[in-house]
Amino acid sequence: MPSFFQGSSHIDAFHCHGPDSTDYNTPTSHENDPVLASLKPVTSSYVQPCMPGTRQWIIDIIEDWLCDPKAPNILWLSDSPGAGKSTVASTLVSNLQEGGRLGSSFFFKRDDIALSDRAACWRTIAFDLAQCDSVIAKRIVENIKGRKVDPGQILTYISDT
Repeated sequence: MPSFFQGSSHIDAFHCHGPDSTDYNTPTSHENDPVLASLKPVTSSYVQPCMPGTRQWIIDIIEDWLCDPKAPNILWLSDSPGAGKSTVASTLVSNLQEGGRLGSSFFFKRDDIALSDRAACWRTIAFDLAQCDSVIAKRIVENIKGRKVDPGQILTYISDT
């Protein structure tokens, strides 16, 4: 299935910039781009991070995993409701943001229509990554302008036939 990132090759999540010298050559030069704005990113609700010193053992394990380039690239954090998964995730998001390593984050919220929509999640991630990487921004704009994707339904493929 085609995606916003179709045609992108090397994406380095550890650096918030792109290697090319297109119109999208600085991380924020395309913030107000009307094509990217058509993604209608959502600001996720704030989730309180862990209190200092709590759940540190799991945060340390996850941070070690984040620094291991040979580790699997998907983290699945599961536990019973109310166990603190969201606060651990919020702490990690804060730590990554402070270190300049956060590409995007999205917290789902069951009782909020905008924050329970999977398409809104992917639109927000695409928008956020475009703010960090000029190559991604360029590809997203090309794919939207080329009508390869519908920003209103990011999961919908638009066919030329």
